[in-house]
Amino acid sequence: MATLSQVRDGLKTRLATISGLRAHDTWPDTVNPPAALVRPTSGGFGESYGNGTRFDFEIVLVLQLGTLRQAQDALDAYLDSSGSSSIVAAIEGDRTLDGYADTLAVTGWRDYGGLEIGTVTYLGCKFDCQVWPV
Repeated sequence: MATLSQVRDGLKTRLATISGLRAHDTWPDTVNPPAALVRPTSGGFGESYGNGTRFDFEIVLVLQLGTLRQAQDALDAYLDSSGSSSIVAAIEGDRTLDGYADTLAVTGWRDYGGLEIGTVTYLGCKFDCQVWPV
């Protein structure tokens, strides 16, 4: 079975296909936006799909605040379901994560607005992703 670390790294690899986006499979000591941070949130056993295991992830997307208008326009491009900046298109571009998953799904986004990390406030949102590892 693929490990949690392997799946997390596979998500980072997919996110890194977005030009200019810094992707992290572990939480960095310093956030340098624009950045996507992969964070496991929960898991399930006894699933009826694949090997019976499911990993749930939160992809935290953060942008430099600057002017709110510019930051919102930039953030909106990441929320599109397609296009070169789309988080969904990048992750779902290889649903097997290079062989570590049976399939995956980005199920939605939430918490659009200010996100505080440490003492810095960024504009961002969180994407929910489910992965069924091999």
